[in-house]
Amino acid sequence: MLWIAAAGGNTDSLETLAVMRHDLGDYRGAEQLARQAAAAVGRPRILTDFARGAKEVGDYKTAIRWYRAAVDAGADGWTMRDLADLLVNNPKNSAEAERLYRAAVAAGCQLALADVISMRAHAGDYEEAEQLAGDDPDNLFYLAHFRKRGNPQEAERMRQKAATLERRRPLVEPTPIFSAAEQKQYIAEKQQALQRRQTMSMKEAGDRDGAGRMLRTLVAAGDEHAVTELTQLRAEAGDWEGAERLSRNAAAAGYQEALSRLVGMRQGSERERLRRIAVDAGNLYALSDLAHSFQNDGREVEAARCRRYGLEVDGTLAEPWEWPAIE
Repeated sequence: MLWIAAAGGNTDSLETLAVMRHDLGDYRGAEQLARQAAAAVGRPRILTDFARGAKEVGDYKTAIRWYRAAVDAGADGWTMRDLADLLVNNPKNSAEAERLYRAAVAAGCQLALADVISMRAHAGDYEEAEQLAGDDPDNLFYLAHFRKRGNPQEAERMRQKAATLERRRPLVEPTPIFSAAEQKQYIAEKQQALQRRQTMSMKEAGDRDGAGRMLRTLVAAGDEHAVTELTQLRAEAGDWEGAERLSRNAAAAGYQEALSRLVGMRQGSERERLRRIAVDAGNLYALSDLAHSFQNDGREVEAARCRRYGLEVDGTLAEPWEWPAIE
């Protein structure tokens, strides 16, 4: 029935079929159906969902493929930025990443402007980086961190300029549209965004202790994304036990991304163990990814069992279901 509805132009059926093909491991068929749905509705929603799901379980190669398909199908600036974030750490992809960041800004994702500034600063093009920062104090503070080591005098000049601009602007423009409570929430979110940028620049400058302190502050304030970054910071420092404890606590509270990031940082049996934990925490993408890993290792029987029956509560592969005889 789904195929008949899809043939008749029903986009919901196309998207449902794409998800079904994806879950069965038929990525080529899933992509073809998802592209058809994207062309019909004018947005690559399913392609973007597939990309984010692969990213969450640490399968960055697959995520990049899905993100590229989504961008080709007309995804928004935030999706372009997500793809650029996966490409930027590979020097071979840096030109494509910068192009995507710039396209994301042009498409309305202003957060990507800080990424362009970062790339220009890393390339030593501080003149364009400062031009891009303009009179935005957030971006100038961000750029000042980059210049701190190479040219502390320039860094201080930028910091002073940013501080002057920051003092001149209100945290929120007076408007009758928002209530006092909404304005207070907006201010808190804006301050968190600035702290996240400062954390990123500290980490890139090698100040891991400072970045850790800032991330712990953000976590205490309820910033879920900071949990993921703090998990990664601990893992990179060799504190795998602490990283796992933090990510599992986050998953138990309903936030899966930190555990997914940790899965992507592990290898071999540790990655498989964490995937099973992620499945138990409710991440169904992790179950599909576990099945794919079995298949890639030549463990076809286990892959089939994983797809068909899932896992037991203790994390082992479930046996074929047996139904009681009906008398």
